[in-house]
Amino acid sequence: MTFKDNEILEIATDEKVWLISIKPCDKERDGQFIRELTRENFYDYFTRTIGWNEERHREEPKFPERYLMLFSESDCIGFLSLREQPNGLYLETLQLLQQYRGHGIGMALMRIVEEVARKKAKDRIQLRVFKDNPVQSLYHRIGFKVIEDRGWCILMEKVLKVA
Repeated sequence: MTFKDNEILEIATDEKVWLISIKPCDKERDGQFIRELTRENFYDYFTRTIGWNEERHREEPKFPERYLMLFSESDCIGFLSLREQPNGLYLETLQLLQQYRGHGIGMALMRIVEEVARKKAKDRIQLRVFKDNPVQSLYHRIGFKVIEDRGWCILMEKVLKVA
């Protein structure tokens, strides 16, 4: 998705400079990590709303070509998944291990997703988020607006200025 294999991003936060390498997903290598982190991050949200589907969860990542794995040094710290739409990008998920949250990494990654969208001449980014997920405040801060209430989640969108 316009990232080079093993590309290293320098993400400067208030605390430090993080060197994050990005690698395409290999389902054999990364599947278990994706499933475990997804369960850790979203099991409670799903069980409170539409229910957790264990069979579907075991199949993840269903589309490994959409996933980018995030590494700090040799440790996998998270992943993101992007899907191209006719005029935009859809951020399917962005997940980090607990100890890497709250340090500005997620916000920096969202800026990078915006850059990717602009380079691909996409004029918007969409994502969905559980209604009670506190990450909503981050999305609002960086310019996302609610465009649809889907009951258990909301669809958010940020319209971009494309040069």
